[in-house]
Amino acid sequence: MESFTRSRTTSIPHDYHSMAPQDDDFDDVAAGALILKLRTIDGLLCSTPIGRHRQLDLTAIVQSDATMQAIADTDTAQDLQILVRHLHRPELIAATFVELYTTALHGRIYCNVYRCEDDLLGPDPTCSEVLGLLPAVDQLLDTSLREYFDAVNDQGM
Repeated sequence: MESFTRSRTTSIPHDYHSMAPQDDDFDDVAAGALILKLRTIDGLLCSTPIGRHRQLDLTAIVQSDATMQAIADTDTAQDLQILVRHLHRPELIAATFVELYTTALHGRIYCNVYRCEDDLLGPDPTCSEVLGLLPAVDQLLDTSLREYFDAVNDQGM
């Protein structure tokens, strides 16, 4: 009795880590949605005492459909596109930050997880990639996401 097995080459490209980012997929609308999500997360963290951050539902912000919001500042959206052009999935920066921040809130050490939810779009951003981008993103968007992460991470909440 013969068993049929699918070879790996047909399911996941071997070179998906080295695939070039899809520049045309992350346009002004996607950048605007990411800006809105990051600023909303920042505003919520800023307006809530740090002791109550565990009670916040940050994933609801990430899962919201923010693409319907109008973006008045297209220069910021274009600057963000330039800043994150080396990432395959920049639209996942907010989700990765929420995962990273929630991990630190619970006193756990973040772990870089290499995921590729969509083979055609390439790998998802890792925690280290997002942490490395946060200072520049904070400066561009006038947010303090890296400071919030550092405060929670240093306290070992």
